[in-house]
Amino acid sequence: MTVRLNPAELDRRISIFRSVQALDEVGKPTATGAPNKICDAWAKYVPVSDGEKLTHKHVSELSARFTIRWSIAASGIAASDKLAFAGKTFGIFGIKEIGRRQYLEITAGAHEA
Repeated sequence: MTVRLNPAELDRRISIFRSVQALDEVGKPTATGAPNKICDAWAKYVPVSDGEKLTHKHVSELSARFTIRWSIAASGIAASDKLAFAGKTFGIFGIKEIGRRQYLEITAGAHEA
């Protein structure tokens, strides 16, 4: 099935980062240094409604869905990665493929500073 998304809807710029991890003296993973950028992408931004926030276990002050084009770099995005958008850092709650290698929908949340 081919999914159609108007290219004009991909009007927000996001970046995906992954922390560099090492094991500490007791074997626990810890972040070391600055995170590595996985990719930059143009995205469709849709805020999650208040009612929908209440039905999910991941509650944050600013939750949204970002739809991006599928790419090899983007296909490696994991829930442990971080998403940067509009000067805020979002934790990723979920990633799903829309269409076969067409788009990725990323659900993420950030807390207002």
